[in-house]
Amino acid sequence: MKTKYEIIDRTGSNRSFEVLFTEKNKMGESLMMYINKCEDPGSDHSLPRLWHKYGFIDRVLPNYWYIEVFVFNDKGECYNGYNPQQTLHYSGGRYVLNFEWMFEATAENMEKIIDEVYSRFIAA
Repeated sequence: MKTKYEIIDRTGSNRSFEVLFTEKNKMGESLMMYINKCEDPGSDHSLPRLWHKYGFIDRVLPNYWYIEVFVFNDKGECYNGYNPQQTLHYSGGRYVLNFEWMFEATAENMEKIIDEVYSRFIAA
């Protein structure tokens, strides 16, 4: 089976990774992403606690994956795309978090997020 991507540990401590996708999609784009482990510091005002308090998630996550996706076209221009953690706000004017893709920072969830980004990228 052909390898779809290469994962590089950016910190050496399993907290931040660079994912380099090995192929281009039908539009000639190439793709890379960062996946970062974020920890809940325990404050009443931490993001996971606020997300739970206001009903965006069903429990306080002790940690979670946050991703940044970089798409490069054939002109070398870079832009954001194929990120399942972002969804267009109902107003159409901005992107907001898609809480359906805010997962606890486990190896299984990292693979699930990477595979979803890859699927969106290849389907474009």
